[in-house]
Amino acid sequence: MGMSNAERQRKYRLLRDLNYDRRQEYLQKCKDKYKDDKAVGKKKNVKDMTDRERDGVLEKNEELRRELPGKRRNKAKTF
Repeated sequence: MGMSNAERQRKYRLLRDLNYDRRQEYLQKCKDKYKDDKAVGKKKNVKDMTDRERDGVLEKNEELRRELPGKRRNKAKTF
């Protein structure tokens, strides 16, 4: 019997994270990109946003927060 997509993904993530140095390089690259985006103005702190921008970000985060428990619940039911 073949692997389910969840099993494939679990295996992929395990193999991806085995090389500690490579993983740390990747994480550092992400941090550097975030700092560069912040310096250019692509990313902002909440205190620097307009009311409209802040409301949009909060609404997006609420939507993600509402979706996440359902995903956790469905994952728990599969095992």
